[in-house]
Amino acid sequence: MNIRKTIIALGSACMLFVVSPAQAFRAGAHFGGAYSTLGGFKEVKMGGEEAESSYKLFPTGNAYVSTAFAEYFGIKGSVNYNGVGGVFTQKKELGEIAELFSHNISGQLAFQFYPLGYDPEEGVLNIDLGVQATFPVSASMKGGTKVAKDSKDKVKLEADKDFGRKDFNLVSFDAVGGVGYEFANGVSIEAQYNHGFTSILKKAEDKDVSNLEESLNL
Repeated sequence: MNIRKTIIALGSACMLFVVSPAQAFRAGAHFGGAYSTLGGFKEVKMGGEEAESSYKLFPTGNAYVSTAFAEYFGIKGSVNYNGVGGVFTQKKELGEIAELFSHNISGQLAFQFYPLGYDPEEGVLNIDLGVQATFPVSASMKGGTKVAKDSKDKVKLEADKDFGRKDFNLVSFDAVGGVGYEFANGVSIEAQYNHGFTSILKKAEDKDVSNLEESLNL
């Protein structure tokens, strides 16, 4: 008897999901730009001096699929290209000492909330919250310049030629939050913030160096 009731309940739930008027499958692509920096460098020293990371602009792009399984809720998955890195400065040296950047492929899964309801004919406002796994493909470091201590002359710094993909962890994880709007004609725009909660580098003087990124895509 209990088994029969369970089967009926599951069948009813599946029928509700299938015939839900809010259900819709969408697929597309976004392209845009992102400002990326590395959190944690205020506690990490480079060359014996305290260093900080400022933002660097990277291109971004993704392919996504999403579905609304209820009037106000849905889910979205995407495969993304994104750059991670930053420009490192030392306040005592008054100069940009290096630039670090990596090219990455990432997978993202997010739950979507539609505060105005899901109505593609009128436009859809969505708020996203999810996680992202990032896999570095390549990485490099470019030398910068600094102001010499005893003069105002700029000194050119050589890049660490040994630095590369091997210095990155195989995967790092970010928390993701964003807001987007899809117009009735299918064009959409989204803004997103990524906050890394695992270190991207294998070793950074025993400190976690995580990704911080704001992006805007169309």
